[in-house]
Amino acid sequence: MINHSERQLPPHWSRGWAHCAFTPQEPIVFGQGEIILLAEKEPTLLKLGKSLLENLKYHTLTANSKAEVLEQCRTNQIDAIVFDVELEPPSGDVQGFLSELRQLRPSLKILLSTAHDVSLGLSTCPPTHGLPVLTKPFTVRSFSQAISQCLENG
Repeated sequence: MINHSERQLPPHWSRGWAHCAFTPQEPIVFGQGEIILLAEKEPTLLKLGKSLLENLKYHTLTANSKAEVLEQCRTNQIDAIVFDVELEPPSGDVQGFLSELRQLRPSLKILLSTAHDVSLGLSTCPPTHGLPVLTKPFTVRSFSQAISQCLENG
């Protein structure tokens, strides 16, 4: 039986949804034409993410499979990748795939995305391997800041 009183929720939940959507302290950060590869399994999220990145002034490439990610990395100069860790079924080894990406492009900047809240440390959360993680759903502001920080810090 689950004891709901001991469950930990992300800190921002206690401030309510209005805080997530309307907190003015951090600005939306725009790109300067950097090339971002968006790797997402859901076609609707891929289309929406591409549109969002383009509105944030990034040049955007897309991939909906690990094979497409590798092909894009082989054929295009990419500044960063936003990679959905659940891109393909759990049979995929995220660490192995990230290692393959690093061999192909050692300086590639990677931002992981997931629908799991990794801050809760649940067993269903994918391993992040020390990389920055963007938890879905996210705001335009948090997405823009995460991309900017990824490009800045690697």
